[in-house]
Amino acid sequence: MELTILVDLDGVLADFEKRRFDILTARGKPALPPAEVFDFYATAAYTQQFGPEYAREAQHVTYEPGFFAGMDPVEGGLEGVRGLAANGHDVRICSKPLEKNPHCTTEKMEWILRHLGRAWLDRALIVKKKSEYAADVLIDDRPDLVHYT
Repeated sequence: MELTILVDLDGVLADFEKRRFDILTARGKPALPPAEVFDFYATAAYTQQFGPEYAREAQHVTYEPGFFAGMDPVEGGLEGVRGLAANGHDVRICSKPLEKNPHCTTEKMEWILRHLGRAWLDRALIVKKKSEYAADVLIDDRPDLVHYT
């Protein structure tokens, strides 16, 4: 049975928190290792560790040009989506743009092209509401989408 499967990009295929960590540490700033970020937006984790002002600063690096284009693949993610597609499933990359980063959509498409190839661009949906797309399965790191239907 062929399934339609939506797969999120940030945090599932591309390592969002590692990118934040790498940028902050390259600038000599404190950063939480990705495994220590316990909330989706990282705000609570950074506030708890460094205070609210620095939490805002750590969030702002995600608004910069190059943030999304520079994310590393999550280990096993690319192989996973390719395997699902090879087994006959309709796999779509479905990601929400970060509205405060005007480069986000373009950079996400560049990331898909670089890591998955041109054919996957036709499978990419950069959308504000993932729930507007019918699917049998949603693979996402955002906990409030668990009841996606």
